[in-house]
Amino acid sequence: MAALVARHAPAAQRLALHLARNRADAEDAVQSGFVKTFTHLDRFDPTRPFEPWLLRIVGNEVRKTRRDEGFHWRFWQAWRPEVEASESPESAVMVRLEHQALHRALGGLRHDDRMLITLAYFLDRSEADLAATLGVPRGTVKSRKHNALRRLRKAMADADSQPETEPEVTVR
Repeated sequence: MAALVARHAPAAQRLALHLARNRADAEDAVQSGFVKTFTHLDRFDPTRPFEPWLLRIVGNEVRKTRRDEGFHWRFWQAWRPEVEASESPESAVMVRLEHQALHRALGGLRHDDRMLITLAYFLDRSEADLAATLGVPRGTVKSRKHNALRRLRKAMADADSQPETEPEVTVR
């Protein structure tokens, strides 16, 4: 069990952090996911890869946590993009704003779309891994990925078209 945890915990933690959007809930989901995995090990099909099965369980734990607790989302507070030494402060701010906009748009998507995009682009999983993790045929993964990206692009475009409001300033 220790070898399985050591090998698969990093991917499970990254997935949970991307989906849960807060470190404490992500850690809880990973822990619950591993507990469920080991208590239901008799349900695992040894002819299939272990990691997709585990990631599906962890993803479902995050979904359950979000649904049950209805917690507010603060996207990856611990995650900060690295700033290169040659990068100007202005460009670092622009990169940070672009990342925040992407994460806000991603947060507005359905859980299934967030999970697919996170696995495919943040965790760099192959289509075969995605199919195994999501429990769908590979062709379905391609169409779901296409549709999820279309919805993400639309969310980004909608956010860009929203007029920015100036904060109210009270003068005394």
